[in-house]
Amino acid sequence: MNRGMLGESDLNASTTLDTVPLVNIITNQQFVDWNTLKNLLKLHIVHILDSHQQSITSNELPDLEVQKDHLLESIDEKTEIPFTIQRICELILYPNEHYKSIWKWIRGMEKVLLVTIPLTEELDGKSNAV
Repeated sequence: MNRGMLGESDLNASTTLDTVPLVNIITNQQFVDWNTLKNLLKLHIVHILDSHQQSITSNELPDLEVQKDHLLESIDEKTEIPFTIQRICELILYPNEHYKSIWKWIRGMEKVLLVTIPLTEELDGKSNAV
C-alpha cells in the first residue's frame, strides 16, 4: 500500500487528530475502551467529510450532511467493537488509498459499518474452533 500519496486534507487529519489508537488497532490489534474509540472515530469521520466540502457542488452538500449523520448514527448504534474495526480504522486513516471520490469512501464506510457481529464474538468463536 502506498500511503505516501495522501492529500493535504489527509495530512491535516493525521496531524490534528489523535491517530495513535487507530494505528495500534491496525498494527497490533490493541484496543481502547469502545466509547472512547467510538468518539475518536466520529471525530475523524466529521473531519474527513468536512474537508471534502470544497470539492463537491452546492447541490451535493445536503446529501453529504445526510451521509455524515448516517455514518455517525451507525457508529453510535454499536454497543461493542465491530468485527470490522481494523478496516474501519484503515479507511479513516487512509481515506484516499482505495477510494478516489468521497462518495465511494462513504459507501465503503457504510459497508463495513453494516456488520453486526462484535469483535468479542468473533474472537470467542476462534478460540472454540480448535
